[in-house]
Amino acid sequence: MDLFHQFYHAVAWESPELYINLLKLYINSPKLSEREIIIQQFNDLSSTPLDSTNKKIFLQLLMDFEFTNEDKIGVSLELLLSTLNNNISVIDLHFTYTINGKGFEDAKKDYLDRCST
Repeated sequence: MDLFHQFYHAVAWESPELYINLLKLYINSPKLSEREIIIQQFNDLSSTPLDSTNKKIFLQLLMDFEFTNEDKIGVSLELLLSTLNNNISVIDLHFTYTINGKGFEDAKKDYLDRCST
C-alpha cells in the first residue's frame, strides 16, 4: 500500500467525517480522482466505525452512487449494497401495491421477480 493510501486509512479511523467529505468531493468532481479510488474509499468506509450522522451520509452516498459490475467491491460492501437494495425494493413494493390496490399474490410475484434479477 502506498503512502497516499496509508494516509487515507489513518484518516478514516481518526476522522471519519473528513474521509466522508473527501469521498463526496471525489464523487462530485470525478476529474480529481480515478474511479478505483472512489470504490476503495467506499470499501474502506464500509468497515469503519461511524456515528449515526455519518452512517446516514454514507448510506445515502451508497444509494446514490452507480456501481458497475467492473467495480472491485469487498464482500462487506457487496452484502450491504444488496441488503439496502432489497429492503428499498420491499418498501417500494409495499407502497406500489398498497396505493394501487393490487393484491398480495401480485406483490409476492413481483417481489420474487425482483429478487431473482
